[in-house]
Amino acid sequence: APHRLVAVCAINGEAEDAAASVQHWVGERGAVGIRFMELVRDQGIGWLDSETSRGAWRAAVDLDVPICVHFFPWNRGLGLDRLHAILTELPQARVVVDHFSNMDVNAGAPDFGLDERLARLEAFSGVAIKFTTIPLGRLDKAGVDSAPIVKRVVGHFGAGRVMWGSDVSQSPGTYSYMRDIGRASVSLLDEAQQALVQVEAVGVE
Repeated sequence: APHRLVAVCAINGEAEDAAASVQHWVGERGAVGIRFMELVRDQGIGWLDSETSRGAWRAAVDLDVPICVHFFPWNRGLGLDRLHAILTELPQARVVVDHFSNMDVNAGAPDFGLDERLARLEAFSGVAIKFTTIPLGRLDKAGVDSAPIVKRVVGHFGAGRVMWGSDVSQSPGTYSYMRDIGRASVSLLDEAQQALVQVEAVGVE
């Protein structure tokens, strides 16, 4: 359905026309959000935080659309630090941190990898955490129960600021498998929390 299948466009934050690209895809073509991700390993952090990318951030804030940010294990620390700095300047930004921020979910109890770098983003009300088949699938293959990890994140950020995404077409496996491990991951939440995590988060929809 058109109201459910919508576009979130990847933006090259280091391009001179980064801000104009946001205006084009969101303001003119109807995309409902933008996404930042490192395109080449060790290319630096300009894709997220530079003069040009800050222009894209401001454009997204002006258009009131969410910004999805994808970190890898090798750029997570610096990336979260820069994200905190950006949010300090633009506290009204709506941000979705993808894949649990690639935190070390194998770290075990009690924190399960939810460190201070990620935890301090709780102070910004527009920040939501998304978890997907990428970390859930790895945990499933390793025989690790994902439910305590999701409960920990929800306990910190609140169910209304945590969302599940299938990553269908990008991750291996059938959609039914993705759905099943997603449902299993929220099994320690109450029904109201499960409904928020699965359907609604931080006004993204």
